[in-house]
Amino acid sequence: MANEKAKSDYKHWVGAVPKIENWYKSFNFVLVESMEDLESIFKDKKDYYMAFDTETTGLDFEEIDLVGYSFCLDGKTAYYVPVYHFQYEGNLGEESVKFIYERMCEAKKVFMYNMRYDARIMEYYGYKENKADLDKRRWMYAKFDMSKVDYYDVSVPVWLADTNQKYPSLKWSSLHFLGIEQLHFDEVIENAGSFFYLNPSENQDTVFYAAADALCTFLLATATVKYFTEAKHSAKFDNLMLYPLLHYENERIWLDGDVLKNLYIIATDRVDKMERDVYAMIGGQINLNSPVQVAQAFERLGIDTGERTSKGTMSVGIKILADLPKEYVEKFPALKSYINYKKTAKLISSYIKPLLKEYERRGYCRFAYKTTEVPTGRLACGKDGKNSFFSPINAQSLPKPHVKMEDVFDLGDRNLFSKKDNIIMGYKFVYSSYDEEGKHIIPDDPTYIGWVEGMDDDLNIRMAISPKMLEDSGDDEFLYTSFDYAAEELRIAANLSREPNWVDAFVHGDDIHKRTAVAIWGEEHYNRDYRKMAKYANFSILYGASSHSLYADSRYGFKSLQEAEDFYNKYKKALPTLFQWQDRLIYSARRKGMLQTFFGRPRRLRSYYENKQIGFANRSAGNTSVQGVAGDILKMVMIKLWRALFNNEEFKNDVAWRVAIHDEIGYTIRATKLMRILKIIKETQSVKLPEWPVEIITDPSVGWSMGRVYDFHMVDDDSE
Repeated sequence: MANEKAKSDYKHWVGAVPKIENWYKSFNFVLVESMEDLESIFKDKKDYYMAFDTETTGLDFEEIDLVGYSFCLDGKTAYYVPVYHFQYEGNLGEESVKFIYERMCEAKKVFMYNMRYDARIMEYYGYKENKADLDKRRWMYAKFDMSKVDYYDVSVPVWLADTNQKYPSLKWSSLHFLGIEQLHFDEVIENAGSFFYLNPSENQDTVFYAAADALCTFLLATATVKYFTEAKHSAKFDNLMLYPLLHYENERIWLDGDVLKNLYIIATDRVDKMERDVYAMIGGQINLNSPVQVAQAFERLGIDTGERTSKGTMSVGIKILADLPKEYVEKFPALKSYINYKKTAKLISSYIKPLLKEYERRGYCRFAYKTTEVPTGRLACGKDGKNSFFSPINAQSLPKPHVKMEDVFDLGDRNLFSKKDNIIMGYKFVYSSYDEEGKHIIPDDPTYIGWVEGMDDDLNIRMAISPKMLEDSGDDEFLYTSFDYAAEELRIAANLSREPNWVDAFVHGDDIHKRTAVAIWGEEHYNRDYRKMAKYANFSILYGASSHSLYADSRYGFKSLQEAEDFYNKYKKALPTLFQWQDRLIYSARRKGMLQTFFGRPRRLRSYYENKQIGFANRSAGNTSVQGVAGDILKMVMIKLWRALFNNEEFKNDVAWRVAIHDEIGYTIRATKLMRILKIIKETQSVKLPEWPVEIITDPSVGWSMGRVYDFHMVDDDSE
């Protein structure tokens, strides 16, 4: 209820302008009926800006056709060029597409709204002509190379005006910033079924609808440019990374069908057993997907999650259950079994079945990224139900369990590696520990990226992601590599706050969590348990955790709120510079109603403060100051990688983008070029700014699938 009210009470940073009645009377909308007319529009045009938009037969870029395009050069007159409408004699065909592409290359700037769509259409146009070649590496055979166009995606400044507004559409933005209410697609096509079947000369709405998109894009570019300027480097990153991202998304990520089929058998058998176990523990069968029935069964067993729905029923959502203290869950076997059941069922529905379906449909998947969803500027990833070009899978949440070290030595005939002393071509594998019985020892920190609670090796979804670049690549031809940033957010916080304990630890390569523990309790009292608590606190307090939230976190094992408060105060005293920096951030955010990150990204918080959501606003200020920088670093790196590797003639047949997951980037690399490309990636992904004392560093993991990679660190002795 509170969350819904907060959403309804939220006020956009920029107030909506009044709606303009009959707005279209102030502009001109022209149907271009010949190549002569099209050429005359650009006669003697120099130093011009252009807004551009496309109309197509659908959304799947491998199946659709370009129907037409619109453009605007002055914010007054917008043109629609029919390329291929059904049984329309006035189509101008590919000649007109080639012409406008050449004009786009000459323009000072080309404004587009969601440029990845229109740019991908231009590069995919004519796909069916040479499908056999294009199916292998689509982007290498672009019809019209959009990298030669100086584009400006207007959705970037529109979103930067208030990043709390998720993926603002062109229609919404036109109404909000311009007062222009455009026609909706359904109003135009009515019973036609597709824009393709409309006759532009007979149906005036066809021209009006299409040309209005280009017109409003042009007008929005002018109306919102101040937000682009305000966001400084962040805005440039947001815009420049879009073309590389377009091609990263295009890559086919090949799947291992045998792995997926085996995962499905194991997971479904396990779910069936878990379901029977839950029934036995609660004393009968219920619908385990019904929150009401589950809540009633839990209440009969004396279980209370402490949360209620708007209707007063006990909340049993998996996120709420996951936050329950471990001791409480252990007390109720039915609760523990139900949580495991839900986790495994979620694994099946969200990953195994969708990936298996993609394998059966085409043998590969693609991940769609969302660039205007997360307020901090981080990339999101997920379903796009309308577009079968992408797979309905959130790659950002792909679970990553541990892998067994003995798999490292299952090398077959590969002579690329040597297992002597674990030194492998100048790199050293770092791996998890096992006890005397051969059981995996769980790391102290459950947030460690190599381990996810409830996961195990035989449900390793990532094993299904193949390292091969092309469908016909040999088994040994390519390796899977991922680069993770080491303690990235703590390093960013050290740079921004200049906390001496952290800066000194990172600069000298010391254990940051041990250094924090020593600062809290002293060298003479240090032990591994204190280090563990310091590690938890380093991440949670950085994002606004209070003594109350520390007490509620079962990992600390605090027996009273006072005990949690004592620890919190000791931590605060040990790292005074860090807290002084946080206090300054929050004070500034409250005074200005907004926060800007190191690179300039704005986070608008005024509405939250006005609605008395003080705690959320303060936490958002701290969160954005660090995560916003992390998001910008990823985007900056994506731009640099495109130039250094993926659009480099020397390497683009030897390396392919796979996935970006928070601070992890996955690659496929040709085995014979591994060491050279690893060095380039490491140099490109590392970030050392002149004004930052601490470098943002990264190291690779290498293996034979996304789920079978091993830490791969440089060692001083590279004689092996």
